[in-house]
Amino acid sequence: MKQKLFFLILALTTFITAQAYDFQYGDLFYNITSDNEPYTVEVTYENDNYWYDGSYPGLTTVEIPETVENGGKTYSVTSIGSYAFEY
Repeated sequence: MKQKLFFLILALTTFITAQAYDFQYGDLFYNITSDNEPYTVEVTYENDNYWYDGSYPGLTTVEIPETVENGGKTYSVTSIGSYAFEY
């Protein structure tokens, strides 16, 4: 029983600290919203840890580009995701 509880807590901890973004380009993090043409992304935050505050520590201004590149593809930045700049 204790072993099952340990693995459950371990799994939940791993889930909580999982990445929330698909890739980083420059100072910002992005989620792919369409991996088919036209390729699109949204600005997001660094991780899924609810207690983490500060995906962008030290940034005082942000310039969101029209396009970003990743994996040989050029993505249009179409939105800012929920909580992208929380805290």
